[in-house]
Amino acid sequence: MTVAPVHLVRGDDPVLRADVTSALIDELLEGSDRSLALDDLEVPGRARRDDAAPRDDDENDAADVSILERILVALSSPPFLVDRRVVVIRNITGLSKDQVALVVDRFADPTPGVVAIVEHHGGRLPGEFEKLVKANKVVARLPEAEQVAAGSKQTSVVAVELQRRAIAAGLKLHTDARARIVDHLGDDGGRVAELVEILTTRFPIGTTVRADEVEPYLGETGGIDRPFALTEALEKGDAARSLDVLHRLMHATSAKSDARHPMLLMATLVNYYRSLLRLDSPAIRTKDDAAAVLGGNPWAAKYRLDASRALGSAGLREAFALLAQADLDLRGKRAIDEETVMQVLVARLAALHRRGATNRARAGARR
Repeated sequence: MTVAPVHLVRGDDPVLRADVTSALIDELLEGSDRSLALDDLEVPGRARRDDAAPRDDDENDAADVSILERILVALSSPPFLVDRRVVVIRNITGLSKDQVALVVDRFADPTPGVVAIVEHHGGRLPGEFEKLVKANKVVARLPEAEQVAAGSKQTSVVAVELQRRAIAAGLKLHTDARARIVDHLGDDGGRVAELVEILTTRFPIGTTVRADEVEPYLGETGGIDRPFALTEALEKGDAARSLDVLHRLMHATSAKSDARHPMLLMATLVNYYRSLLRLDSPAIRTKDDAAAVLGGNPWAAKYRLDASRALGSAGLREAFALLAQADLDLRGKRAIDEETVMQVLVARLAALHRRGATNRARAGARR
């Protein structure tokens, strides 16, 4: 069987990504002795979504030269007593630009019988390796749940993974139980497998499990790895949902999500309202007009345009006044803790959007 020499496993959730890598390793080894056929190498340094580019060569924290040597030796060593050797390289973004180039050179001239697996989080790939991917010289894989969710804004990774795992385990979940699990776990798809396993041991096969029955097994609230989830909740004027998202963003505890500092969330909000302000013009009438101003997808721009129209010029002025006051409070103008400052800000912004939507609906009814 002909096998591609380089495979890429990428995805946001570390648990789901590791599952795909593990399955791919088993597939490629075909039962061979792992001690002879597998080199599993991890580059030092934690891969981060917001710092995904390879480090500069002169940075002191560049990956140890020893790991580079081990990678190059592994990629250059032909199989011994086995038909195929598999070399797993985890966190390639921990290598410097020049180090990545050396690894890519080995990928371009693969050793017969050696197959490489590069495991990478969902951020930007190093430039040299990205060129191989774009040239279709790398077989790329994405966790099934993330692949399905990526094609539907209405479906989360947790929802997809929950459905897949529940069907495989023969676990029947009532609609309210599914909704409760998805809401509680947020973006933490890696916790689904453990939860489904627990539920299958607690409830007989064929029993339909309801929301109140899964509640004791949910554990800590899952994090949210999408800051724009906050602005989505604000646009709907949903104060309760907005405060819940804020809490998850500020107190993320999962392997996938890092807790976000209030000043970072403030930057997200300021950029969002700046985009609404740019659309506050009578010359901007359609989603295509909005997309021309903001860039990106017209349908995504439509939501911003609707939010801008609902707030109006007066509402936008009030939003920026609230942001300015919160910024001063975060910098210590008043003796209020950071979390309270953000909670008050988000609650007031949600109320502002709700009021704007109501006023717009009334104006439409009068016409």
